[in-house]
Amino acid sequence: MTAVILKYGLRCAPFLVCSLVFSQDPKRLYESAELEFQKGNYVSALSYLRQLEAGIGKKTPRVNALKAKVQESDGNVLDAKLSIEEYLRMANGTTRASEGYVDIPALKAKIDNAMKELETRWPQEIQKRRMEEADRIIQEQEAIQERKLQAMHSVAAQFEIREWQGATQDNNADGYKAFIERYPHSSKIKEARSRAEAASFREATADNSAPAFREFLAEYPQSVFTLKAKDRYESLLYAKAVQENSTEAVAEYLKEFPNGRYAPVMKQRTSSASENELYTAAVNESRSPVYRYYAYRRYVRAYPKGKYDEIVRRDLAAQKLEATRPFGETSWLDNFDRGVLAMEAGRNEEAVARFLRAIEQREQDSENILLTDGRRVNYLPHRELGICLIELGITDFAKVELQLSISYIWTLRAQEALNRL
Repeated sequence: MTAVILKYGLRCAPFLVCSLVFSQDPKRLYESAELEFQKGNYVSALSYLRQLEAGIGKKTPRVNALKAKVQESDGNVLDAKLSIEEYLRMANGTTRASEGYVDIPALKAKIDNAMKELETRWPQEIQKRRMEEADRIIQEQEAIQERKLQAMHSVAAQFEIREWQGATQDNNADGYKAFIERYPHSSKIKEARSRAEAASFREATADNSAPAFREFLAEYPQSVFTLKAKDRYESLLYAKAVQENSTEAVAEYLKEFPNGRYAPVMKQRTSSASENELYTAAVNESRSPVYRYYAYRRYVRAYPKGKYDEIVRRDLAAQKLEATRPFGETSWLDNFDRGVLAMEAGRNEEAVARFLRAIEQREQDSENILLTDGRRVNYLPHRELGICLIELGITDFAKVELQLSISYIWTLRAQEALNRL
């Protein structure tokens, strides 16, 4: 048996397996193929050779040599060509000499001559047969890969089943979410999402806090529990606003529920709180008359008909910034010029009073104004007032003045000052 194994290039284990599978061992199959070839039964000879290759699980030089002879004798030149080429790839010079293949060179020359004749007639057919052989090899490799993938899928399915069982036993949102992330194409994916949603709502209800319901609503905006979650979230925000009684808590409620069932009450609280804060800030402003003046104006602008309107307007009149009133046709220009000089000297509060008095006398910023004495001047009180207010830190009114100046006439100085804001 050892001699047979060495002669046919077989390993012991495959040979023993083949002996059990086939009624004849490899040696007898080869001898049967040779006998059938000598008798001219080429189909039977090829059948024996195929059985032999299937049994040993590989191709050998000796089998390919005989296969080439059979195929060439049967007139199948293309298959003979492939077999003889495969033989030449596998069998080195030593192998050929030891196995006594003396007729192989003549067989190859005969096949090559037949191929030349065949190539003259059917060049495309030759390429087709070679492609078919390549396709066969590829299909074999794909079949092997498919079997490996099936085995991997089988193992993965077992892991999926175990993880699903673990998630259902724990029955919490994190477990279901982890399963969804790991197995997005699972057959359990819809059930996992539904269970994750229910578990998240259950956990938010147990926590019973506004952040918990806010997080749930952000994650599940179209949930079957959305109405219940929104109702509880709104109630918690309202309770927080009432308990803390702060502007921030009220603003948080109105941001989330601008048209909620408690919105009218919250808006009333916001309005009242803000109005009180602005009025208190104006009354307690003690830095200088300029700051107090603009604090009152800030209240009037926000609440033109507020509950402190009458008091504020009276105090605003009392706080009105006064500046010496020049007389004559160009008093507005004198106030403007004096304001510019005060601003350049760093007396910004005095400059603000001068610019306000000039605006009372002449509202619109203008350039190249013709005076009665023939002079032409530039008059830009809103621009300079806005720049003064920036220096004083009263930026909200500074922005208004600069925008108003640009609406009258655009200047680079006004635009640059506005850009600073």
